[in-house]
Amino acid sequence: MKIEARGIKKSFGMPPQEVLHGIDFIINSGEFIALTGRSGSGKSTLLYILSTLDQASEGKVLFDDEDASTWDSKKVHAFRNQKLGFVFQFHYLLPELSVLENVLLPTMKTHAEEKNKTRAMELLDIFGIADKAARFSGQLSGGEQQRVAIARSMILRPKILFADEPTGNLDTHNGDLVMNQLKKIHEEEKTTIVLITHDPDFAKLAGRQINLIDGSIG
Repeated sequence: MKIEARGIKKSFGMPPQEVLHGIDFIINSGEFIALTGRSGSGKSTLLYILSTLDQASEGKVLFDDEDASTWDSKKVHAFRNQKLGFVFQFHYLLPELSVLENVLLPTMKTHAEEKNKTRAMELLDIFGIADKAARFSGQLSGGEQQRVAIARSMILRPKILFADEPTGNLDTHNGDLVMNQLKKIHEEEKTTIVLITHDPDFAKLAGRQINLIDGSIG
């Protein structure tokens, strides 16, 4: 699925302080993009707008040439649930659910857990944690928890995966594991990935980098 940003501006506060200054680019279907830049450059703000979690003050985000700003809230929520996957710096696993149940969480809205169990176990196997499917998240390492979060984000085969510093809380070894799994998912599932990272080595794993400097593309 292609993403196009057209003239994206974002302001906060009163008087308004502009933090994104007319962002324009296209991410083609199946690309792996790294959004890079210093803290405060606007990376997370831009990712939230691209992923429909926030709205631009000005400009448009188009998905396959369809303007998301024209959608009502019902269509936005449906699109987000069916087409997009999200991975954040913190895993947000539910401690009362097993690893397998956490992966299946997005399917519970439509009572489709049983239909997706095989898919869930395949993802856990890809991430090397199928043997921990019955455990609770508190029994896993930080790296394993983040891999569960990525598996959960992929359960409904999203067209686009947004990842906001997914290795930010991990040591080098687990960070490498998570990034390698993202690359594997990109290659095998042909998922478009938009990744925020401060790590230049991780950014190099992406096919292309978009660097932000003070709210503009550098």
